[in-house]
Amino acid sequence: MKRGNLEIKKPISVNWHFWPWCNMKCRFCFATFNDVKKVLPKKMALCVPKMLRDAGTEKITFVGGEPMLCPYLGELLIEAKKQGLKTKIVSNGTGFTKEFLIKYSQFIDQVSLSIDSASNQIEKELGRGWGAHVDKILKVSKLLKEFHIPMQINTTVTKLTYTEDLHELIKALQPFRWKVFQVLKIEGQNDGRVEELLITKTEYEEFKLRHKDIPIAVFEDNELITGSYIMLDPVGRFFDDTTGKHVYSESIFSVGVQKAFSQITWESQKFLKRGGLYFQSPLKKSFNSYNGNIIRS
Repeated sequence: MKRGNLEIKKPISVNWHFWPWCNMKCRFCFATFNDVKKVLPKKMALCVPKMLRDAGTEKITFVGGEPMLCPYLGELLIEAKKQGLKTKIVSNGTGFTKEFLIKYSQFIDQVSLSIDSASNQIEKELGRGWGAHVDKILKVSKLLKEFHIPMQINTTVTKLTYTEDLHELIKALQPFRWKVFQVLKIEGQNDGRVEELLITKTEYEEFKLRHKDIPIAVFEDNELITGSYIMLDPVGRFFDDTTGKHVYSESIFSVGVQKAFSQITWESQKFLKRGGLYFQSPLKKSFNSYNGNIIRS
């Protein structure tokens, strides 16, 4: 990857799927880790932030499953900040209480909350919660605002949602960034469950066109998603999905971070195209980046 005149060959921003278990059953989830279902021992897990930092990582995103279910996530956040890393949590909203944030908010740079529809019923049909997910995310977004934690919204567009208009939902949530993904089928992860939810590029573009006036939106279709993320699995292996399934490297504990990273495919130009370096700019400690005051084309 080129940044200025420098060629960078390091895992600059890592999504660590360190906790494979989840309390929801999203039909489109591509990170079920049915082939793993185990994690590093806590002592080894706490070594990962330093190992990544020493290899050039600048940002670590704690992903699942559902990362907030991990009883020692707070310790991982503290260790990551100790190593000078930017930290982010991607969550379905589970576990964000005042007690948790009083204890750990100073170690969290960002939170991404996942919500795919403005309808509680549709979210339930997607497997996202039990009928009150929209209400839950609205509540958590207010709590994060209270603690001045910048919030991103992640939305996966499916057959059940591509005709929706989410302007009012995004206005109500007021994130600083809105990531909009096209539902993606990954062999061994969501095949057998996701097929009825898949959409065409044209259908995804229909959703994109309807929301193109929202300035904080980042649209990622299947072509842009695939190969643009640096992902680490629950047992310390990098993996990519460029072949339509997870392909794993050797463990970073066996061969080191750099060698393991060299064993997977990462398309850095896609990473840049989707604005992957946004975290290097100061993030506003507010939720006023988008308040609905837009001009439709």
